[in-house]
Amino acid sequence: MQEPRLSPASLRGSVLVFVLLLTTLFFLLGVAMVSQSQGAMKTTQATARAAEARALAWAGLADARGKLARILYYPPPGGDAQDVFAYTEEVRAVDSTTVVGSYNVIVDVCTAKDPYYLLRIRSEGVLGERTRPAARSIVQAEIDARTFELLRLQYRGAP
Repeated sequence: MQEPRLSPASLRGSVLVFVLLLTTLFFLLGVAMVSQSQGAMKTTQATARAAEARALAWAGLADARGKLARILYYPPPGGDAQDVFAYTEEVRAVDSTTVVGSYNVIVDVCTAKDPYYLLRIRSEGVLGERTRPAARSIVQAEIDARTFELLRLQYRGAP
């Protein structure tokens, strides 16, 4: 009894189907890898933007603490009912033409007198334009109004 043999034409057809299935599998794997790498790249970029916004917030806090240490009447005296002093400063790149972002600082002096002697500073770092920020980050601090010693520091992340 003779075994049935495949003709060369049907053998080529089987190989063609196998190659097409293998090509489709590799294509789908490639698409999945590209999709995954794009997601990872977006996550990495978002993390980098958040870190830059956090650095801007820390810069605002350092600026306010520096002004408290150097300037005798800081924050400037306002009316009797003014308990909050706020300002915004832009941060420029090294070339001093491009604006990287800004920080918004709020100094709350409502508890700066007897019996508390406590200053509250809130600094918000804004990366990019203020109207359409790429990222935001907030740092809050409580400072002894007599010694300017840092009592409490809190990183609040994005608003």
